Amino acid sequence: MPHIRERLASTAPAVGVSNIVTRELIGQCYPETHTRAFGIGASGGSLAFVVIAPLTQFLLDVYGWRGATMLLGSLLSHLVICGALFRTNQKTGKRNGDYELVTGGTSAVDSSQKRHSVLATMKDIFKIDLFTSPKYWLVVFVFVCTTVTNTAWVVYFALNATLSKSFSLADAAAFLTVFGVAKIVGNLLTGLFDSCKAVGTNAWMGLSLFASSACYLVDPILVSYWSIMVYVFIYGCFHSFLYTLMDVIAKESVGLGQLGSALGWIGLKAGLVRALILFFPGLIYDTFGSYTLAFILMAAINALALVGLLVLARLQRRE
Repeated sequence: MPHIRERLASTAPAVGVSNIVTRELIGQCYPETHTRAFGIGASGGSLAFVVIAPLTQFLLDVYGWRGATMLLGSLLSHLVICGALFRTNQKTGKRNGDYELVTGGTSAVDSSQKRHSVLATMKDIFKIDLFTSPKYWLVVFVFVCTTVTNTAWVVYFALNATLSKSFSLADAAAFLTVFGVAKIVGNLLTGLFDSCKAVGTNAWMGLSLFASSACYLVDPILVSYWSIMVYVFIYGCFHSFLYTLMDVIAKESVGLGQLGSALGWIGLKAGLVRALILFFPGLIYDTFGSYTLAFILMAAINALALVGLLVLARLQRRE
C-alpha cells in the first residue's frame, strides 16, 4: 500500500498541472468564443464517465493491475505530443536592410541588465497581486462551494442509491452512465451560449446554481428508477454548465493574462477544502443512517455560491 500512495502522490500533481495548462491554452487561443471552446474541451472529461469505467474493468480482467495501469497511462501520453507541437506567435521586429529594428521603448542592453528584487520576482511568477482583487476572492468562493458540492455528489450518489434506496450496483452504474451522457449533452449545449447575446454568463451560471441546488433537495424524495434517471440526466447537464461557466467567469474577472495563475490558485484552495470536508456526508450517514441531511447541506452550500455570484455581478456592473 505505501508504494501505491507514493504513485498517487506523484501522479496527482501532473494531472492537476496539465488540467490547468490546457484550460489556460483554450482561453488564450479562443478569446472570442471561449464558452464554446471550454464546453467542447470539457466534453472529453464527460465522455470518460461513459467510456473509462467499462474500459478500465475490461483492462483489469484481461491484463491485471500492472497492465491496466500502463495502458491507461499511455492514453494520457498524447499530452506530451500536444505540448511539443504547440507554438505561440513570436513578435519579431521589422527588418530594415541588414539590420533588425528592436521593438519596445527600452534598449536590448537595458532590458538584459534589468534587475528585480526577490519579492518582485516572486510576485511576477506566482501572480500574488491576484490576492488583492475582490473579484478574485469572489470567484474563489463560488468555485470552492460549487466544486465541493459537485464532487460530493459524484462520490456519494452511488452509495446513496445502493445503501439508502436499495438499488443494485448495476442500477447505480446505469444511473452514472446516463449522468455521463447528460454531461456530454451539457458541454455541447454550452456552445450555444456564445450565440445568445441577450443572456450573459452570470445569468447562465445563476440558473445552473439554482437548478443544481434544487436537484440536491429533491434527491432524497426520489425512489423510483425512472424518476432518478430523469433527475440524473437533468443534473448532469447543469453539472457541465457549472464547470464550463466557472472557467469563463474566471477569465472575465481576472483577465486573460492572469487566467492560468488564477486557475492554479483556485484549484489549490478548492482541493484543500475538499480534502478537509468531503468526508462529512459519509460521517452523516454513519451517524444517522441516511444521506438526506447531507444532500440538504449540499443544497445550502451551493446556494451560498449563488450569493457570491450576485455580489460578483454587482462589482462587474460598477466597472
